[in-house]
Amino acid sequence: MTAIQPSRKPNAWMYVEGPARRVLHMKLLYRRQHLAAAAAEHTAHGQVGAEMLWRAVDATEARLRHLFPDSWAQQHETWATTDAARMHTAADPRPVDCHLCVPNPPEATASSGS
Repeated sequence: MTAIQPSRKPNAWMYVEGPARRVLHMKLLYRRQHLAAAAAEHTAHGQVGAEMLWRAVDATEARLRHLFPDSWAQQHETWATTDAARMHTAADPRPVDCHLCVPNPPEATASSGS
């Protein structure tokens, strides 16, 4: 007999219990968080790849919904709110939240001893 290898059967994770399932859950949540942040940043700055990133977010959420329906149900509204809050424009940059926003350089950085 051979053990079920989750990587070989797409629904095998449905039946894995214990630490391996918790690790998968945490990895999917982490992946969703980082993909959504990158997608919002790319969208706000008109960068190539934003649509692809949003599709990856959707795929990750679909997997969470399939494998961890209770977790998905508890968090999907919060995700939508958070994703919407991440959106910004050039007129309203967010250098603290966005890796693509460049903070404005100080206007006077020259030494005052001239």
